[in-house]
Amino acid sequence: MAADQRFTQSGRPRVSRPKAVLCLTRLETRLSRRRRLYLLLAYVFVSGGLSPRDEVGKFACERAILVTKQRVLVVDDDENTCELIRLQLEMAGFDPLCAYNGRDAISISKESRPSLIVLDLMLPEVDGLEVCREVRRFANIPILMLTAKADEFDRVLGLEMGADDYVTKPFSLRELIARVKAVLRRATSGQSVDDQQVVSVPGFYLNPLSREVRIDDKRIELTPKEFDLLWHLARSRDRVFTREQLLKQVWDYDEFFGDERTVDQHVKRLRRKIEGEHTPCRITTIWGVGYKFEFTNGG
Repeated sequence: MAADQRFTQSGRPRVSRPKAVLCLTRLETRLSRRRRLYLLLAYVFVSGGLSPRDEVGKFACERAILVTKQRVLVVDDDENTCELIRLQLEMAGFDPLCAYNGRDAISISKESRPSLIVLDLMLPEVDGLEVCREVRRFANIPILMLTAKADEFDRVLGLEMGADDYVTKPFSLRELIARVKAVLRRATSGQSVDDQQVVSVPGFYLNPLSREVRIDDKRIELTPKEFDLLWHLARSRDRVFTREQLLKQVWDYDEFFGDERTVDQHVKRLRRKIEGEHTPCRITTIWGVGYKFEFTNGG
């Protein structure tokens, strides 16, 4: 006797998804998160406002939640700290994952490709600095470091390795969530076409769409935050920015909880990468004020 087509092999009732939902599933990987959400909402409304209790409505609602949540990987060897941060991230609308050592952090980062990593530097097996270095080899995932207040050397070294920002321990959860949101907002925000014009003079080329920088025909490898800072300075060359302005405009902090030296460290790294004896550009310190970008060849 043929198997009853109304049930699956496990005995559960078989649910026939409408062609619209099946088509949506196939197209998901080709669409941006925002477009997927709009498509889901359009389908729910067109189909008559399906209830989450309906099988199709539940399927659509679950899909909508999954595609809009940003995944954040929390890495700390203290399970209580991880759990506390995880709960706060969930309450803030994120999809958190946890890792308790550096080796697992690298593995999860490769498999899950989170939107952001909250990374403690003091980890067993593989320390946080090595994790930061390894992640930078295969992805430009924003990294927010957790450091002890006294560990200035590690904090500076972490920024050197490509971390986007840091939070010192002990920290408030409000501060941490604000930093996470700010880093993600900056990483995912898009500028208008007019704001994405190429900056090009002899010996210097910067393209914000392809995120490519070339100096004297040599490609310069930058971290996401380094690129954002350079582009912000270069598109307004000869204009002086204070550290506070850069924190608001590049780091997207409406309220900055930490110290302004994070700007200094990023500028220091940029100088190492773009300045040389014969390079056409430089970042100049205006003492007591801030920084400006200028071309040495009059570009």
